[in-house]
Parts: sequence; structure tokens; C-alpha cells
Amino acid sequence: MPNSKFCSSPEREHRFARINAAAAYLDVHPATIRKLIDDGKIHGYRNGQRLLRVDLNELDALMAGEA
Repeated sequence: MPNSKFCSSPEREHRFARINAAAAYLDVHPATIRKLIDDGKIHGYRNGQRLLRVDLNELDALMAGEA
């Protein structure tokens, strides 16, 4: 049975943001967002070779203690 953490939810759309925008959203340094990705606490989504984005819904869940 698939883990629900990895299944997309039809009622919740992704809210993608670049690393700098995600850092501003949480009022942290961009390196903090990269560390969260490296630590596996949030996912990084690549669009091409260099462009990395994160889902703001994942950041909200992490800050709410749901992740």
C-alpha cells in the first residue's frame, strides 16, 4: 500500500516557490531551505537542471508539526 506522504492529494494543489521566495516566506536564510531539503524534511522539485522549487504546503505542514 503506498505511503500517503508520497501520494498526491486531489484537494491540495502544489504551491511551488523558488528557494529564495520560500526562505522569505519563512523569514529564514536560503541555506536553511536547502538544508531542509538535504535532511529530507521537505522535497525539492527540479524544473530543468538548475531550477529548484519547494512546495509551500510542505513548509506549512512542517511548521505546523504535521511533517
